[in-house]
Amino acid sequence: MKQLALIWDSRFPAWVMAVLLVFSTPVLGQTDEAPGAEAAAAPETEAAKPGPALRFEEGVSYERLPVVVEARDPSKIEVVEVFSYACIHCKTFEPAVEAWAVETPEDIDFYRMPATFNQTWTVLAQGYYTAEALGVLDQVHPAMFRAIHDRGVNAADPELMAQLFEASAGVTPAQFNQVFNSFSVRSRVQQADARGRVYRITGTPTMIVDGTYRVDARMAGSHGNMLQVVDFLVEQQRAAGQSAAGS
Repeated sequence: MKQLALIWDSRFPAWVMAVLLVFSTPVLGQTDEAPGAEAAAAPETEAAKPGPALRFEEGVSYERLPVVVEARDPSKIEVVEVFSYACIHCKTFEPAVEAWAVETPEDIDFYRMPATFNQTWTVLAQGYYTAEALGVLDQVHPAMFRAIHDRGVNAADPELMAQLFEASAGVTPAQFNQVFNSFSVRSRVQQADARGRVYRITGTPTMIVDGTYRVDARMAGSHGNMLQVVDFLVEQQRAAGQSAAGS
């Protein structure tokens, strides 16, 4: 993680505290309703072909967030994928996202953020930040998807998760438990929960562009189309930034 992400571990930004106060009445994660929302996404269709004339309409293909969320690196255009290891649509979407991320220009800051709709998803989010803290995310990230959806492993069980970390990345159970239960990791999960509330996430996968726009499969038309909408919004933000710099 970049340096700013480490700052979040030790000090909550002001907007996080404000969010926690405003949203003191839970809106996500108290029932299974939110995780079920990702299953209601529009059926997959062929992704729209990219081109200079490709345009999408606000309120139809994407939504503007009521409050702009500060990016972790204001010098870049931030793109966040909100996902969960428990979400089969996220597993299906993963190859497309990975291929897209590899091709991103230098002015884009892409990263993933786990959703915390309920206790199971929160534990899985804890696993994500544990892998990130240990520097083994590249090995553990695909292994978690495979274990849950291909082999039916209950990876939300910390003991089974520890075994997965050891098998896929050589992390000992003692190393896993120390980081998994650390204040730093638990803080990251709390921050993700607060940020998800500001993003108004109702299902996964969801993409957030520059803390300003939310894109999901229901509005985009399919999971394949989501990345087309993201590209459109990135270009829109890039043009706005260049215009502001030249004024």
